[in-house]
Amino acid sequence: LDKHIRDSQILASLPAGILTLDEEDRIISVNEHAQQILHLERTRWKNIYIWELFAGSKDLRALMNLIKAARKGGQPSEFLELKSSDIEPHKRLEVTISKISSRPSEPDKPDLVLSIKDVSQVQHVRDYIRRADKLTVLGSLSAGVAHELRNPLASLQGMLELLAEELPEDEVCREYINKMSSIIDRMNRLVEELMDFSRDELTE
Repeated sequence: LDKHIRDSQILASLPAGILTLDEEDRIISVNEHAQQILHLERTRWKNIYIWELFAGSKDLRALMNLIKAARKGGQPSEFLELKSSDIEPHKRLEVTISKISSRPSEPDKPDLVLSIKDVSQVQHVRDYIRRADKLTVLGSLSAGVAHELRNPLASLQGMLELLAEELPEDEVCREYINKMSSIIDRMNRLVEELMDFSRDELTE
């Protein structure tokens, strides 16, 4: 359910491309977002039929059926695999079609509005969110590990210092204590790096 809600929110935030058609399915206008989604130049869409624009698309027939349904008064919406030229790959688009007016259309006047959203972007955004979630979890885990290590290391360092105070200056064991202290210092630096990493990930 959470995934469905999140995808719906992502989809709602995507910019919509708008195309208008006359009563004969000729393209009247294409907004900037639609041109970006479909990689269109004005010379390619002006006064051509919608089926010409999407010729070669997997779901061209389904698109034309949507257009027919919209002319009957509905507001159909489907996810379709469409492409605007032979050199462009198919894109998964959410296509919603609305009839502008129930009155008879005039020649060269908009009759239908096609709203398109590139839902292939949803996967990219979903992947980004998933990576961000993983980094957040990793940051929390790093903070937990660093906390669990820091206290025992501090205790060990304290006990070594007490032990060193009890030993004579020429005691051979002092060399071992110094080596152990050096190792604990290195581990403390690693703990600090873990803490820095966790702070960075949790605040981004």
